[in-house]
Amino acid sequence: MGNYSLSYKDILPCHNDTDQCYHPFAQILDGVNCLSIILNILHLVILNQMKEIKTTKYFFILVNFGISDIIFSISSILYFNCEVREAILQLHAPAAYWISKLIFTGIGGGTLLRFFSVFIFKY
Repeated sequence: MGNYSLSYKDILPCHNDTDQCYHPFAQILDGVNCLSIILNILHLVILNQMKEIKTTKYFFILVNFGISDIIFSISSILYFNCEVREAILQLHAPAAYWISKLIFTGIGGGTLLRFFSVFIFKY
């Protein structure tokens, strides 16, 4: 991967069994997020097949909920998975910075997309 010194290796999250990356339910969290991604993709496919629901105002909201859940789940996997964070930190500084920005934007964007869908529906 990227070039980093031995002192930089000491701050990697999974190196030397630090408490920074200790998540007792990390595999369960990743599994739930993967299941959420699969089910939301299935939900979007089923919504696309139903012709009678495409004419209602709920179709837009249901599609936005599915897309926002997929974005949030992918970003959560990238943020909370220790090995992924370590791989991102080992990249060169500009790449690691922009990937981290993209992950945080995905978490916030998925949440905002869901909020705006509910907001538009209410008014």
